[in-house]
Amino acid sequence: MRSMLAVSWAVLLAMLAAAATAGSVVKVSVHAGVHAQEIQSGAADYAGDSGDTYAGATAFASGTGTVEVVSTLSVVSNDGQTVVMAFDQQRNIGAGARPSAVFNPAGTTNALHVTVAAEEAFTLTTTWSAACSGYMFGMPYVDLYNGSTYMAGLFDSWVDQPNPSGTRNDPVAGQAGERTFRITITGNSFASVPVTSQRNDRVTGTITLHFAFAPPPLPPPAPAGVSATDGAYTNKVSVSWQASAGAESYQVWRNTADDASSAVLLGAVADCPAPGLRAAPADADGPALTAAPGASAAGSDSAGESSGGELPSLIYHDRAVAPNTTYYYWVKAVNSAGSSAFSEDDTGYPGVVGPLVIVNGMVGDNAAAAYGVPLTIFLAMMNVDAWVGYGVDWWVAALAQNTGSWLYLNSTFNWVGFDGQLQNIQPVHQGPLANIAPMPIAQGLVLAPGVYNIWFAVDYPKDGVLDLHGTLLLSGTTLTVE
Repeated sequence: MRSMLAVSWAVLLAMLAAAATAGSVVKVSVHAGVHAQEIQSGAADYAGDSGDTYAGATAFASGTGTVEVVSTLSVVSNDGQTVVMAFDQQRNIGAGARPSAVFNPAGTTNALHVTVAAEEAFTLTTTWSAACSGYMFGMPYVDLYNGSTYMAGLFDSWVDQPNPSGTRNDPVAGQAGERTFRITITGNSFASVPVTSQRNDRVTGTITLHFAFAPPPLPPPAPAGVSATDGAYTNKVSVSWQASAGAESYQVWRNTADDASSAVLLGAVADCPAPGLRAAPADADGPALTAAPGASAAGSDSAGESSGGELPSLIYHDRAVAPNTTYYYWVKAVNSAGSSAFSEDDTGYPGVVGPLVIVNGMVGDNAAAAYGVPLTIFLAMMNVDAWVGYGVDWWVAALAQNTGSWLYLNSTFNWVGFDGQLQNIQPVHQGPLANIAPMPIAQGLVLAPGVYNIWFAVDYPKDGVLDLHGTLLLSGTTLTVE
């Protein structure tokens, strides 16, 4: 259930992050457009307009007719990422006119302004098309600007084909603050001789600006496969996990309780691999002990290796550990967008020299369990290589403090009650000392609320007498059930 909840929570966070960025990738606003009228007559400068101010138009060559140009540029649609504009230019050329001038209105009202409120880089795709009615003396000037910087003219002013079109892609670098793009339209008429009769030419078309932003980066998913060694080393706990796609570094967190919210960051991991992170076989400091099920011995750490298309695993060696203490470990994956949620936890503990009592995967002087939770109790003998073969007595005893009941484990692995006097206890085994992997002495055990003591010891020599003042290796835990 915890795994399913963790996965669901991670998916929900990713969906929320994607939804948050989807509406803020680009905010496009469009400002005033064009409706401009220009009139030029004979060889004089133009006269008359529709309220806009113009300056600097070139004069006509010789001619007697009047040329009127009306340009309109407006927005058809704007969904916040794509702006569709329509333009319309009507040119009425009177008989006798010889229009060889470029009508170039001045000021800011001759353009549509498209403001992009996004600071990241993007690609601007511009597409355009036009339909001409009558023979045009040239297309109007329709120009694209990035701020005051000219980017492109969208139509060839000399083109004669009736339906010109085109597309272009412009990468736009990121910058702080807003940026404004302008589409301008101006008249452009050419004739080498005066027209002999009234002409009414028109060109209409559309221009589309599409702002394509790369998807914003998201934090990587929480690492999977987190595993901490159980007694594999006397001076450290090695934590391994699978690499997360998109991660640039990792954080390893630790607690002595199963509570990620109060966990302590073992170190700020700035790079990957970073100090403490090994993308190579684990170092060999700290003796390799007989490991509990699922634990890694020194030669089995395979960080950086992968097979079957799986992501490689990484290892963090936690050397700030205390003996007879169980630690909970979590890992976060990190990239420029932030950190992932906590991974699933795993427990680990450093190895000891001698016997070890393990209750539901926990070691230490004290253990706790909720009433009704089945208990599994393991015993292990670790790192006694220097004394392997010596004849010793093996002892297992327990006390239920709430009832005062004493028990010991006999040679047939049955629990036997006794009066608490050590001379009345019998060894569970007599024989040579050896390393033993964790073996269960109780499985699925449900205890009544109360406080219990469990001891595991060996003493030398092998004489059937438990001597607390002799050569003794002893491990014990106090278990509280509530």
